[in-house]
Amino acid sequence: MHKGQYLGLLSAAILAGFLGGFCAARISQPTPALGAAAKVVKAQTFELVDADGNKLLQIGPRAAITLYDRSGHSRVEFQSYAASGPSLTFSNQAGKGQLGIGFATTSTGEQIPAIFVADKNGKGRMQIELEKDGSPSIQLYKLDGSTWSAP
Repeated sequence: MHKGQYLGLLSAAILAGFLGGFCAARISQPTPALGAAAKVVKAQTFELVDADGNKLLQIGPRAAITLYDRSGHSRVEFQSYAASGPSLTFSNQAGKGQLGIGFATTSTGEQIPAIFVADKNGKGRMQIELEKDGSPSIQLYKLDGSTWSAP
């Protein structure tokens, strides 16, 4: 082997070693999981499901977070509507809201704290409110359609 061939072979070996090392470093670097670099995930609806695909939780389009039972009925819902303010509703096994905590809107458009209780069909039966001046009030909605209020 003469000197020209030797330098050519040596150059090719050095270049091959450099390229091999460069490629190996690129291939062996761990790649981040999809979305790992994201700091914010945006979606209109997010649902968490169990192994069978049953919806357990939904963060959804009505500014609400809803928890479901295994039968698919809404059991707990937190809502944050701009018009009526935030509310928390607890539902029975049939998914009918029976207990609510939130705000009621007065005839003047003001929001006052309120607790709402309904029968098993979701029909309102009792509402307790704290008036703007701090005084409490209660309304009972009887089966015959009449209302009892205090004060």
